[in-house]
Amino acid sequence: MAHDALAAVLQDSSKTLPTVVVTPLASDLYVLAIIACGCWTHLRCDASISQCGVAAIRLGAVAGIPIMILGVLMALGVLPVRLAGPENAPTTWSQAGLTYTYYTTHAHSPSALAVLTAPLFRLPESWLWGMVGGQLGRAIGRRRRLPSAASSLRTSHTGTGG
Repeated sequence: MAHDALAAVLQDSSKTLPTVVVTPLASDLYVLAIIACGCWTHLRCDASISQCGVAAIRLGAVAGIPIMILGVLMALGVLPVRLAGPENAPTTWSQAGLTYTYYTTHAHSPSALAVLTAPLFRLPESWLWGMVGGQLGRAIGRRRRLPSAASSLRTSHTGTGG
């Protein structure tokens, strides 16, 4: 079961670059996490919008480390790639051993360089979503400050009027 879950991490891409898509980094949940990272960075550190984007890039780089390790192991020949298609039944650990099973409808395996660089191609998108989160954090921060500023104005006017 876990062997099949690992195989769903990489998929063919319909784009020229990257030729491989890292499925967890292309999900909506990942985008929400990146936005939350940018928002939290602004609220916690009062960072600029671009600094929120840089924090999101750091998160994206850390999230891509396991995939980049997979690419390095493939390049070194430590982890062989086994192709499987829709007609092939999944194999067990005892049948396949230490291999990465790549499910595809095409008859090609991904190159190690494509797997290694696939998370890196997601970093500009992480930067943009981090900036969106920073903008959201800026809006939340303004809303937090407005009621306290208004209440301080009321107390200063009522205190001096007597």
